[in-house]
Amino acid sequence: MIEGRVDSQGQAWIQLEMIDNRGHLHPVEVVVDTGFNGNLTLPLEIIDGLDLESDLQAPITLATGVQEEVSTWNGFVLWHNQPRLIQILETGGTPLLGMRLLENSQLTIRVRVDGEVLIEKLNDNTP
Repeated sequence: MIEGRVDSQGQAWIQLEMIDNRGHLHPVEVVVDTGFNGNLTLPLEIIDGLDLESDLQAPITLATGVQEEVSTWNGFVLWHNQPRLIQILETGGTPLLGMRLLENSQLTIRVRVDGEVLIEKLNDNTP
């Protein structure tokens, strides 16, 4: 189970454990963004610290409807206690966790200041 908290702005924060190319864990605070259909966004300074492998450029559509090209990176995250290879989009600003990473998980958020955020792995037979 992954736990976090809601801040005074109504954002649901959790801490992820990213795995660098040497196998070391790095805690990264991220906001859960159910409007983002990818895995994860990270700023370049965090990506550089993880020494990740660059993948390619990918087009994305921002919430404003504007399309941009961004760099993508392959990286590992510790997800439900297992290393998981994901595609990471390089963006500025707050790191975001998207719906693709949440796949096969249950997300529960108590939407109030200091409310609990829980991400639990679904069993194979969970509808």
